[in-house]
Amino acid sequence: MTPDEWIAWEFDGMDDAVVALLGAVVGAVGSGCAAYLTARMARRQSQEQLAAQRAQFERQVAEQCRQFEAQVAENKRQFEAQTAEQYRQFEAQSRADHVRSRRDYRADAYKAFLRHASAVKGVLAINGSVIVVTDASSLVEGTRGMEAALGDVQVEGPRTVSDPAERMLDIAKETMRRLEEWSGTYVEAGLSSRFRAAFDSFTDASSRALNDESLPDMKPSEAQHRWGHMARMDPKAR
Repeated sequence: MTPDEWIAWEFDGMDDAVVALLGAVVGAVGSGCAAYLTARMARRQSQEQLAAQRAQFERQVAEQCRQFEAQVAENKRQFEAQTAEQYRQFEAQSRADHVRSRRDYRADAYKAFLRHASAVKGVLAINGSVIVVTDASSLVEGTRGMEAALGDVQVEGPRTVSDPAERMLDIAKETMRRLEEWSGTYVEAGLSSRFRAAFDSFTDASSRALNDESLPDMKPSEAQHRWGHMARMDPKAR
């Protein structure tokens, strides 16, 4: 008996209802397996798609963060560069204003002293080997004016200017003392020569100081003096 004949013989005696039930069970199992496999494949595809989307999203976020950080760094660099340039311009302008202010104050101090020194110089005119002082009142007034103006010259400086100014004042005072001691109107010509030499040194040093662009920073005492100087220059304060 062949296998096919045996299977036909075995099932030949079975009830049709049993056969139908077995067919239904086999069909249900096949459908369930197919559905399970389909759902599993769909789930796997969904997971793969979700993973791909997540990876793409993370790449986009990372790229946006990189671009943002690069923009922040560039903005910071530009801000620092602009700030440095503004500070440089402010410092240069402040320096220029400071130099101009120092020059103006110095010029005022020098001119005030020079005005009185010129008056004394005119009195100390050499006549032969002596100085004949015919206007003692002008000598006294000029000497007192030099003494009053010397303080501003000393504060404004530099020493190359204040030193000859101090020498001129000392010579003028010495001339006054000798006139008083001798009760006369003349003194030796050497006093006039020394005064004129100091006068020339003062004018030369004043010109160099007013053209100096490398002025030192103001000291607190100098700043206080400037406020007082401005008050004296203000017509309302007179």
